[in-house]
Amino acid sequence: MCRTKSEVVACQMCGTSLCQKSGKGRAKLYCSGCRRARYQVGESQMQCRTCGKTWMRRGPGRVAKYCSSPCRHLAQQPKRRKEVDCVRCGKTWTSSSGQGKLCPDCQHWRPSSGSHVECKQCGKRFYRSPSCTQQHCSRLCLHASLRTWHTCLHCGKEFSRRKYRSNDKRQYCRMQCYWDAHGMDGSVAARLKGRWAGNTRKRCRKAGVPYDPSITITKVAERDAYQCQICLRQCNRSWLVRKSTRKPHPLNRTIDHIVPIVAGVHGHEWHNVQCACVSCNLKKGRKRHMAQLRLL
Repeated sequence: MCRTKSEVVACQMCGTSLCQKSGKGRAKLYCSGCRRARYQVGESQMQCRTCGKTWMRRGPGRVAKYCSSPCRHLAQQPKRRKEVDCVRCGKTWTSSSGQGKLCPDCQHWRPSSGSHVECKQCGKRFYRSPSCTQQHCSRLCLHASLRTWHTCLHCGKEFSRRKYRSNDKRQYCRMQCYWDAHGMDGSVAARLKGRWAGNTRKRCRKAGVPYDPSITITKVAERDAYQCQICLRQCNRSWLVRKSTRKPHPLNRTIDHIVPIVAGVHGHEWHNVQCACVSCNLKKGRKRHMAQLRLL
């Protein structure tokens, strides 16, 4: 509770008389010596007032009375308790927060005119009020009822369509399956993929740096959890091609050399490779000043 300056005339720790400053501001509760002792610098052993747990306090700061938030809430709970009257039945009961309006008996009250109906998706019975037209027990069942499952014509994988989208007539689970089924990988995409995958050995030999043949794009992507180490976005797990432009998807996974091979310092080695998306790899080019955030 906040006190005014006229109420505090002595230190609450040592009892020394205090001289309050005139004007606005909070009242001083402690003298200068006691205030420094409360915010002492150095190690000191603290003990929780609720559970009795002890810990070492290092450095300056406010003195903690409790070890955690649950202990603090448990200690402050008796202060918040309050006797309140139920707004429905008028019964007096104890509210732990002091802000309750319905007693425990009235919280689970349901009108007698309601009914128990069966969920159309999972078959579970749930209560429905008289004026409600709900047909599913939860939002998950509602979203599941709006989807229809179909089988991809290329890979055989199941994918879902949405019933409320009349124009959703997909027959393939992803864009890559559509390109593979029609034999349209895209000349630009194939050329870029071949350049990034098969030209590394030649560039390492030309720059005079070592080349490790065990490093593949799949192993590098799995090590970095398919996350671009430049923009920190999730990369695609397979090589995708855009349908409209017939170019590679900007989030396709690629191998990026932290120190470019043309620098002649490091080559195609594990400590010099990282997973990067197509857009970041093209934007970086032969630059070395871009921020590199690698997973440890």
